[in-house]
Amino acid sequence: MISLSQLLLNDLENQITNDISFAQFKNDVAHNASRLSGQSVILFEDSSYTFAVGLMAALHAGCRVSLPPNAQPGTLEKLDGHRLVLELGEQTDFDFQPLDINNCILDFFTSGSTGDAKCIRKNLRQIENEITVLEDTFGAQLRGSIALATVSHQHIYGMLFKVLWPLSAGRPFYDEMFEYWESLIPHICEDSFIISSPAHLTRYPVLDIEESPKMIFSSGGPLPIEAAIETQKILTKTPMEVFGSTETGGIAYRQQTDEATPWTPFSAIDVRSDDYGVLSIRSPYLENDHWYEMSDKVEFLSNDKFLLKGRIDRIVKVEGKRVSLHEVEAIALQSPYVKEAAALIVDDERQSLSCVIVLTPEGQVQLDAIGEFRMGRLLRTEMRNDLDQAALPRRWRFVAKIPVNSQGKRLMADLLSLY
Repeated sequence: MISLSQLLLNDLENQITNDISFAQFKNDVAHNASRLSGQSVILFEDSSYTFAVGLMAALHAGCRVSLPPNAQPGTLEKLDGHRLVLELGEQTDFDFQPLDINNCILDFFTSGSTGDAKCIRKNLRQIENEITVLEDTFGAQLRGSIALATVSHQHIYGMLFKVLWPLSAGRPFYDEMFEYWESLIPHICEDSFIISSPAHLTRYPVLDIEESPKMIFSSGGPLPIEAAIETQKILTKTPMEVFGSTETGGIAYRQQTDEATPWTPFSAIDVRSDDYGVLSIRSPYLENDHWYEMSDKVEFLSNDKFLLKGRIDRIVKVEGKRVSLHEVEAIALQSPYVKEAAALIVDDERQSLSCVIVLTPEGQVQLDAIGEFRMGRLLRTEMRNDLDQAALPRRWRFVAKIPVNSQGKRLMADLLSLY
């Protein structure tokens, strides 16, 4: 593996994508780096290759790089810098020097509980530390394989797994992000691996699969055990789930065979919990070596392996009582009528506890027969045996699917818009 700081000081013979050589990549980076000088730039590209060119060019030109999750005008106008416009195919000489990994700055953006974007700043040292651990953990299983992704490289998970890790390890990636399984399937072969999320691994169409990938990664949210089992059945590989966040990077991994499959921390991560079971980590992916408290409760098993027991930041006050939104969802899912559930507080006069529901086929039949108002009352009655009165949802919305982004994370702003 070659450090990203040294990558372009070499003349390598490997492919960057399935049809673009390292020599062409180096030239495209050189041309664009020569046009920049220490500016703050905004990088958003649909093409993973063009994204890689822009990122490396900006870093070699001493630019700070903002990586927005989308290119909507309202998103871009809030960011510092100008949007990077790239030119490909021009011949240019450029004196590549080793990157100062402590001063190469990248700004990521992740949605908070209100839907507002939160800036997470990282330097290239933190990124390289994580890439090194990923290669140490999974590299031997991915020799000679090409990356396919259903997730965006604009988010840290997609950027690491599809673009920067392959660049360092000399593995190619497909330029395209495959939004639909139907377009990805023709490219699957025994020398490929897939970077995906629960948003895709829970929604398979009818597929005709001839070959299996070497590995399937999933991150961005919890993967239901049913999806893990179905993926193994369809693609003959159990997904390798990665637990983490934009702030922390990857913390632990597992291949889920049942709901009690524990998480194994990556070798570089120290883990502990307090008297209340709240997880803290110490990681080389963070800006310092202090303990960082998560918003997750855990139960530790042997050898630092752990089970996730819900999030503490999903505790809200309703009528003066503490209510776990995670528990509300879990109880709702016990109903034979409910396939998915998302609990939230709606900002109305009463700060109402509400629930967005995706129904099972049986539930849809019931809804058609009795209507939305009575369906909500029915579910509320079912949940009464397990929840305090304050924890029973007052408002309901029945939808075909719960809105998520390309990483599989639920979109709070979209959920609130249903009300």
